[in-house]
Amino acid sequence: MQDAGLDALKRELRRSAEEKAALLLQEGEAEAQQVLAQAREQGKQLIERAVEEAILVSAGEASRISSARLRARKISSEALEQGIGKAIAALLKQLASSSSPRNSGKSGYAKLFPKLAKKALLEVDAGVIRCRKQDAGMARKLGRVGEAISCAGGVLVESPDGRIKVDATFEALVEEHSEELKKKAFELLSGGKR
Repeated sequence: MQDAGLDALKRELRRSAEEKAALLLQEGEAEAQQVLAQAREQGKQLIERAVEEAILVSAGEASRISSARLRARKISSEALEQGIGKAIAALLKQLASSSSPRNSGKSGYAKLFPKLAKKALLEVDAGVIRCRKQDAGMARKLGRVGEAISCAGGVLVESPDGRIKVDATFEALVEEHSEELKKKAFELLSGGKR
């Protein structure tokens, strides 16, 4: 009988050990699931942070690229403006050269000068013509001549009291048409793209 009691005790110990092993196994599995869930959550958070950082870096890069493009456009625009300014200065120089007494007959200035003066005289009653010294001879044929002015060519017609002025000098004409000239120069300098 002792053997039967011993066998029963062994079975009881075995059953108890199996229950404890099953309970430990369940607890281990539960703990493993919890650790796995935490690892997944941490992984998910790490991925989200990495994506956010990538978006920020991408946005920063896009901003830097956009900023660089704006700076490049500004530099290009400033260079074109300088080129246009030089072109307009060269135009005035060319106009001054073509209106010199030795070139005026060849360039058409001798025909242009009276047209500019007559048009300006129409706007000012009893106007006084002011022009370069070298153009005074042409001006005397058209009306009363006043004090000489410094310009590339053309005329300045004033009322006798000096309150009304019509500026038909090359500088004034270039300034008056500067937007058109700048547009044409820009098109020429930039290959027709604006």
